[in-house]
Amino acid sequence: MTPVAQPAMSAEKRHPMLLGARYWTGLSIASVFGADVGDFISHYLHLGHWRGVLPLALVFLLVLRCKRDGWLKAEVAYWVAVVIVRAGATNLADLASHDLDLNNPMLITVLALLLILGVALPLVGTQRLPNDMQPGLPDTRGFYWLNLFVAGALGTVLGDDMSDRFGLSGASLLLSALLACLFLLRQWRLFAGKSGYWTTVLGARTAGTSVGDLIADQTPLGLAGSTAAIGVLMLVVLMSWKQTDGKRFYEAS
Repeated sequence: MTPVAQPAMSAEKRHPMLLGARYWTGLSIASVFGADVGDFISHYLHLGHWRGVLPLALVFLLVLRCKRDGWLKAEVAYWVAVVIVRAGATNLADLASHDLDLNNPMLITVLALLLILGVALPLVGTQRLPNDMQPGLPDTRGFYWLNLFVAGALGTVLGDDMSDRFGLSGASLLLSALLACLFLLRQWRLFAGKSGYWTTVLGARTAGTSVGDLIADQTPLGLAGSTAAIGVLMLVVLMSWKQTDGKRFYEAS
């Protein structure tokens, strides 16, 4: 009797739904760096909260094109794109909450619903094989970049709200502690999967907003020095901390 063929396992089932510590460390630093880049563009370059968004969008598309054509390594393109998306999300969130003075609870609700909807929608192009994915990075198919943008905007609004309530130091400490708890839950595989991934991303984005403002506003570095220092830190961490062989983690987005 001919055995019945078993359906092929998806990438999400064949690989752990968990990214390594290197990824989350990089994303946390990128959350601070991208927030400072957004503020630097709006304040130091005097482009305000909206005039710098179009150039950022064009650079983002250029980065993705360079990755597709092989001019940029996948990992380099990913981290550059993460910072660009974070910077654009920061500026548009500040435009909505500060310049347009939109009601924060309403803005938070709308952004949260958009993120939930984006995460709930199915992936596009699910035929790609696991070996085609980049080790140590999430799966960026489907609505990944849009979700990352919405998470960045929501994290900016939440971080600013927490800073208003508890001060920059209090908010940074509280949000960083919450983010550390999310990391531990993921390390123990108690909070894996798409919902766990995006909740942790949102936690990193929210903490990054308060921490970035704290370093820029309450240290001698100032905004320009803070932006440069965090950018160098991110570069050093990602270049010196290589992905360990055998720990090829993937994450469904």
